[in-house]
Amino acid sequence: QAHIASDAWVYIRVQDIGSKNVAKQLMGQRPDIKVIMPNDINEHYSNHHPASSHQIIAYHLTQTSLLQWADEVKDNAAQLQSLHHPLIVSCHDASSIYAANKLANSRLERQESPVIGIFLSPVLATQTHPDAKPLSWEAWSDLAALSDTPVIGLGGLSPNLFTQAKQYGATSIAGIRQFL
Repeated sequence: QAHIASDAWVYIRVQDIGSKNVAKQLMGQRPDIKVIMPNDINEHYSNHHPASSHQIIAYHLTQTSLLQWADEVKDNAAQLQSLHHPLIVSCHDASSIYAANKLANSRLERQESPVIGIFLSPVLATQTHPDAKPLSWEAWSDLAALSDTPVIGLGGLSPNLFTQAKQYGATSIAGIRQFL
């Protein structure tokens, strides 16, 4: 809690049902932060915790969930419609970026909360996913150019790489270890 910068946007990656309390505690102790919650957490979380609902600014959609939505639009559209917050989507390749663009356009057409950006990763090698092949800045930039929404660089980045990331088309960057 003490390592998170003031007014930061924080993706709370809830790994199991018991971790929901960690999210609740963090939001209670740090009312200044804005939170991105996983889409698979109880979608009524903010209704059960109204004191923290103003902190939830978006839900995160994994690439797997995004591609499932793209494959079965009719079945999954209702599930994604129930998320009344904006979405941030994880993408790792061109097909997932095209699916994110389709989702973004669908939500706009339905006048739903928008897709406000994508996490595009991994830019560089990362300890979190040691087996994932880094894209490199050039390949990352080519993929970022395909997106209809702002692109957030992720994977092996640190705050001192923000200027470089912007030069390659990033709106922002994100990370774990090097940001704390």
